[in-house]
This record gives sequence, structure tokens and C-alpha cells, in this order.
Amino acid sequence: MQFIIVLIIIFLSFVISFESSFIYESYGEKDLVIDEKVHITISKDNETLIVPAKIGIDPKLWKDHSLDYYSFDPNGNHNTSPLNTKNYNGTIYMESIYDREFTLQNFLDVWGFDKTKIKNIFCSEKQLCDLDLTLTDGQNLTLELRSDKTPDNFTKYIHPKITFEYPSQWKITNSILGNETFYDDLIKVFPKEAEYMTTPFFSIQIKKLDSNMTTLDEYYMNNLPDLLQADENTFPHFIHYNKTEIDGNLAYLILLDTTLVAEPGSSEKGNEITQKESHIWTIKGGYFYDISYKALNGLYNDYWSMQKKIINSIRIQ
Repeated sequence: MQFIIVLIIIFLSFVISFESSFIYESYGEKDLVIDEKVHITISKDNETLIVPAKIGIDPKLWKDHSLDYYSFDPNGNHNTSPLNTKNYNGTIYMESIYDREFTLQNFLDVWGFDKTKIKNIFCSEKQLCDLDLTLTDGQNLTLELRSDKTPDNFTKYIHPKITFEYPSQWKITNSILGNETFYDDLIKVFPKEAEYMTTPFFSIQIKKLDSNMTTLDEYYMNNLPDLLQADENTFPHFIHYNKTEIDGNLAYLILLDTTLVAEPGSSEKGNEITQKESHIWTIKGGYFYDISYKALNGLYNDYWSMQKKIINSIRIQ
């Protein structure tokens, strides 16, 4: 009797092992039930915007996880949504281990896109459609966004070390690390759509300096290499710097171009895109200030006048 029970256990173990292997191979990355592509163009004020890479992959661009069940992941970690983008070329990938329909609204929900910004949706050159549109292989979709070129009211932000004015409709965050001996503060100001379009961003970083480092020239020489530090996805390129002033203090204006790479090693069209950055560095009262503005190429000039208003309003305490 015991011999029979042992045989049954061995048989069941073999069956479970075989089925697990079968499921893994059947729903492997190369054997997806749905493996299709849709192209999407987003325009605003007659300008084409950049659709971010890694929607449904980067946690910052993956807000809705209700479709994770359909994604390929034998370990259950769900590292990629079944609706995702891999590059900056506007291609939406539909990759599902089960057969089902996906809609435009599904994709925008995964992304976290603010659908109230949409004015029109075109599923062909002239044909209007809606958010319930079923995505099919080879589609070319266009989202036309509402214009928001209206005068912004400004709000004053008061900080123990700095004050400035910013558009009241924008979002502001403040992350503080430190104590009496160590102080590091990062203030970010950005239009709400930057949360899902990735830029533009305006930020101010405040650091308490070592008493042995007192001049701006010393700080510039010692810390510029950190600003230009590359990783596998981001490659900053120095353009030039100028001496300037901020609130009557000597400052350096540093200009950069940064190449953003979606997939290291890929030569696919849209894998790379350029982001412009400006940094104003100054020192006052033993504190270092990095006042920076960055945006993707197509957005940089659109928001520059707004950044100038913020910068001109800065008062360092």
C-alpha cells in the first residue's frame, strides 16, 4: 500500500512539473496570444508631443494595474503591462497571454493620462472616434489636446532659504533630508501633465556646504563631473556656461543637452531623444543653490518664458 502511495506522489509531481513547463513555454515572450502594434500621435496647439518611452514599464508611467493578469510573467512580478511603449516613436505594444480586446481607454488608464485634456480623437485622417475604440494591429491614432494658452495666476512659495512665484495651476513638491549639520532640500515645480508626459520640470536643490568650500569657482570645478555623470539610460553633454546673477548674487548658468535612451543597445527608430537642461548655480550664506529647468526638445522653448518669470521672482534669504 505504501509503495502505491509513493508511486502516486511521484506521478502527480511529474504532472505538475510538466504542466508548469508547458504553461511557461506556451505563454513565453515569443508565444504571446496577442502581439500587435498601434501607432499614436499626440498634438497640442498644432505641435506634436513626444509620447514617453516605457509607459506600462516605468512605475512612474504605470498607474493602472487592473490588466496585469494578461501580461507575460511566469513569476507573477508583472514587470510589463500588456499595453506598453518601449521607445519614443509613439508605438503602443499589445502583448497579452490571453485573447481579449483592449481599448484606447485601457492604454490611457495604464499610462495615467489625464483624459479631460483630450479635445478630439481621430482613428483616421478625418474619422472621429472615442475612448472605447478597440485597438487593432496597424492602427494610426491621433489625440488632439485642448489648448491651455491662458494667462496663469502666480502663487508665492515661501521657504526658510528661498522664496519665488510659480503658476498657481502647477504642482509643487518639497523633499527635505537633513538636520542641523546636514541639509539637503529639493523643491520641484511642474505643470500637472508633466507627471505623465515626463517633462518639463523646474527644481531648486539646496545644500549646506562644507565650511572648507566657500567659493562658487571651487564648487563648479569639483562638482561639474557629477552633473555630467552618465548611466545606461542618460547621457548628459556639456554645451557651455556663462557667468550671470540671481537675486544680486554671482551665479553660473550651465547649459546641457542630455540624450535619453529607452533601451540600451537598441537601434530601433525612436530609441533616443534629446532633453535640454539649464542649471543656475550660486552660493549664499554657506548654502549651495541649483536652480534647474529641463524639458524634452519639443517643449523647452514653449515653457522657457514661464521659467524666466519664476527665476526673476527668486529671492534668496
